[in-house]
Amino acid sequence: MTSNDGHIELLAPAGNFKALQAAVCGGANAVYLGLDHFNARRGADNFNLKNLKSACDYAHLRGVKIYLTLNIVVFESEFNTAMQMAYDAANAGVDAFIVQDLGVASAIVREIPHVPLHISTQMNIHDEAGLRAVAALGAARVCLGRECSLDTINRLCELGSELNVEIETFGHGALCICYSGQCLMSSMIGGRSANRGTCAQACRLNYELHEGRAALGSRRNDEDEKRGEYLLSPKDLCTIEILPKLKTSGVSALKIEGRMKSADYVFEVSNVYRNALDRLQKNSEDYQVTQKEMKRLQEAFSRGFTTAYMEGKRGNVIMSYKRPNNRGVNIGRVSGVSSKKIYIDTKQNLAMGDVLEIWTKRGRSTIKVDKTTKLKDSGAEFQINGRDFSLRNVRKSDRVFRVKSSEGTFSATEFQPKVPVDCKVELNIGSPSKIVLKNLNYEAELRGEIVEEARTKAVTKEEVKEHICRLGQTPFKIQNIEIDLDENVGIGFSILHHLRADALNLLEQKILQTDKPQLPKRKPNKNIKNNISKHDPIVVKSDVLFASTTYCDKLGDVHRNISNGEAFEVGPHLPVANVEAVYYFKKLGAKRIWLSPELSINQIKEITKHFPDMSFGLFIMGPQELMITRHCILMSEGPCDQNCKKCKRRTKDHYLLDRKGYEFPVTTDATGRSHIFNSVSLDVCHALDELKAAGIDSFLVDTTLMSASEAEAAFSRAQQALTSGVEKSQNTTTGHLFRKVL
Repeated sequence: MTSNDGHIELLAPAGNFKALQAAVCGGANAVYLGLDHFNARRGADNFNLKNLKSACDYAHLRGVKIYLTLNIVVFESEFNTAMQMAYDAANAGVDAFIVQDLGVASAIVREIPHVPLHISTQMNIHDEAGLRAVAALGAARVCLGRECSLDTINRLCELGSELNVEIETFGHGALCICYSGQCLMSSMIGGRSANRGTCAQACRLNYELHEGRAALGSRRNDEDEKRGEYLLSPKDLCTIEILPKLKTSGVSALKIEGRMKSADYVFEVSNVYRNALDRLQKNSEDYQVTQKEMKRLQEAFSRGFTTAYMEGKRGNVIMSYKRPNNRGVNIGRVSGVSSKKIYIDTKQNLAMGDVLEIWTKRGRSTIKVDKTTKLKDSGAEFQINGRDFSLRNVRKSDRVFRVKSSEGTFSATEFQPKVPVDCKVELNIGSPSKIVLKNLNYEAELRGEIVEEARTKAVTKEEVKEHICRLGQTPFKIQNIEIDLDENVGIGFSILHHLRADALNLLEQKILQTDKPQLPKRKPNKNIKNNISKHDPIVVKSDVLFASTTYCDKLGDVHRNISNGEAFEVGPHLPVANVEAVYYFKKLGAKRIWLSPELSINQIKEITKHFPDMSFGLFIMGPQELMITRHCILMSEGPCDQNCKKCKRRTKDHYLLDRKGYEFPVTTDATGRSHIFNSVSLDVCHALDELKAAGIDSFLVDTTLMSASEAEAAFSRAQQALTSGVEKSQNTTTGHLFRKVL
């Protein structure tokens, strides 16, 4: 059931066990984490099947849930391995799966129905039709796309309540410039796919925006030219000041981004939001955010904060053009520089271990507060030497930022936080010794030997309390203890120790016990039936229609067409990369499926051989669309009235110039969304015979950036390739057709 008590679940990230511990100590209600494969942060330390159960037990003892990320596109050759991992993770005790791939999602609902399915933001759900589609799939929760406004979130929360689907939103952390699940930039440029957990973050590099038509397939050689600002780098999302609005909307969970970030970051951000949510729950009318809380968030990590699309902001104000990484907190300025010393006047007290960054005219210089630093009431004196080349650019009046505070360093022992229990001990002569331990809804009662009178010295309440409360290397702590002790009771302390230890073990077993079934080894599904006829072979991209069917690039579009009884085909922005995904759309009635552009020809064969009567298409020619952004990149040219339909900038050609001299075409549509295309055009026409043999019967020529004559030439080349063949073209790319993506 969806949450209706107003409590918002705080969902925190964990890239390793220390970060998991930090999230729990910080006050998270749930933690999302990934295993070594099949998750969207493969660069994190991550967990494995050997320590996943320990992680689940650690969290569950403390009333915290564990959600496993299976949020990447899964290829057919690895599908059974991914699903077996899901089986093993279910047996280890995970509380939900976070999934992007529609094939994986449908298989989990069918084969592991006792573990809830959560739809990843990577599935790009923004509207009511999309929500209805995943509800029909069997999802228990949806993490909405970051582009959703508060009004949209309100509507979807209302609908989610009707559909029994919880709504989760990102609340804090990095913003992707591209719609989630739609980015191909890292994939097509360097072979590292954002849809596969290996994103190289090309969006955090510097670019220049130029007017004019991009020279596709070529590279500028003017390496000394300035390469511009960070035009694709948004600020970080921070919703702490609008939590009352999110609470009113009815969101079930607030998600903190950051599985690649440190345990320090996880603790600080989780703890700040935990305190804020608790305060909001107690008194929403007087809710305020303190300066100390904002300072903690900034020092944890900040590119500058924004509420971005939630409050309808999509212009330059949400962007971090000057800096793509942590900027910290402004604490003062350089007050003096000598050959051996730097003097800093500060607004904040500094401490040993703080890391500072000085913003010079030629970049950033880092300096650390160590044992050689002289701290003063209003500043600090740093010792330097001639070898510190990075500090030679520092000048008086340069700004100083603290990018890491030693106060924000997370440390905890293995068993923290301790699990609080209430304890009652009964030592009545002639009756069995008895101990009762309670934790929330769990209770453990244990009886021991018959209590006898003391032969020498009677035990006191203070002694019983002392020995019962010695919990040492256990995850528990006794917060309240009641002792019912007869006069002149004699009992050995070792007996009390064993009684306490056995009761704690029993309580732990009760907390961790589950009625969920243990799954056997998975058997791959081989019962694939085929009954869909083929369609016309070549199409040229138009706005809406292909061969009298509707081209659907969003799951919501598919649902709308099914509801209206209209024929549809599935576009490549709904990445189909395995047999289960094809089967899912086939059951819905898809007339044609345009396969993911991240598939190689061998991976295509692995799919199509199961569906000899299904129509499959592939994009074969034209600049590959790499990104779709809600933020209009043309806004970086200056003030904008956001009247997109009449925008004069849109009438001109634009391109982004990267630091290596490549030019990436940019267009903006009538709704203000920018589209970034590859600097090299795709052309696989010379391989059409191989593609036809691989089961592809439909070929797409994208003429979006072409003139009429260029479009005619491209279409003629495709026609010739189908009939008599063509040679490989120069200065083009074959994408991933002959090169597997990571």
